[in-house]
Amino acid sequence: MYDCSTCSSQFHHKYNCDRHKLTCNFLYNSKAENQGECHDHSQNNLSSQDMYLLLQDMMRRIGKLENENRVYKQAYKRKINVIELLNTELQLSKMEFTFTEWLSKILIPDVSNKLQLVFETTLADGLIALFETAISNTDIEKLPIRTFDKKNGFYIYNKSRDKDNQLGIPQWSQINTDILYSHLRRISYRFEVAYKHWYDKNILLIDNSDELIEKSAIYYLKINDVRVSDQRRFNPVRQKLQTLLLTDTGIIM
Repeated sequence: MYDCSTCSSQFHHKYNCDRHKLTCNFLYNSKAENQGECHDHSQNNLSSQDMYLLLQDMMRRIGKLENENRVYKQAYKRKINVIELLNTELQLSKMEFTFTEWLSKILIPDVSNKLQLVFETTLADGLIALFETAISNTDIEKLPIRTFDKKNGFYIYNKSRDKDNQLGIPQWSQINTDILYSHLRRISYRFEVAYKHWYDKNILLIDNSDELIEKSAIYYLKINDVRVSDQRRFNPVRQKLQTLLLTDTGIIM
């Protein structure tokens, strides 16, 4: 074993011990100088090689500290009870809409504006565009849907039903993928309604054009293709929502 005479640290390899001694002696002498206890400045006159080794060891120490700090933050976030923080009186007082109300009043009225986008791309793109617009038009502290990390999914502010199937007071709860997809199905149905309005409005043009007849069928399949599973249809929306909504837990602390 190799020992550092300054701090008594021990090392298995001489190279590591020598590298440590450079840094340790430098830091010890610098501290002593600041406290007025060191009068021999010659020990701090390092050669170019020693200075290189010193900087190398300092960078290693900084990297280690940054990694430890990152691990600590991740562990700390796991300990945070997000539900309890969201359901504090302070956080609840900031809310303006439940998630259901937000969908009905902010997001769903915009469906007809995104119908052409669905025709040109996919239903997922239309849903994503709806959420992007609704989120950008809502104060972040009033958003009734949140996510704080990609592992634990989403939290929504909504009324829940009691054992008698009666709606209670709004509160935050964590939802699974099935519940998220059920809300996305509800919004998708609104695209079906918008499609029906579009079709009725253009029925004369469609009936007199083979091209429009074919296109209208393709458009409808984009909105309601029963061959496509919810997982395939909605997973791109879920992933994009995680990116749009991901915030640090500091916002609720």
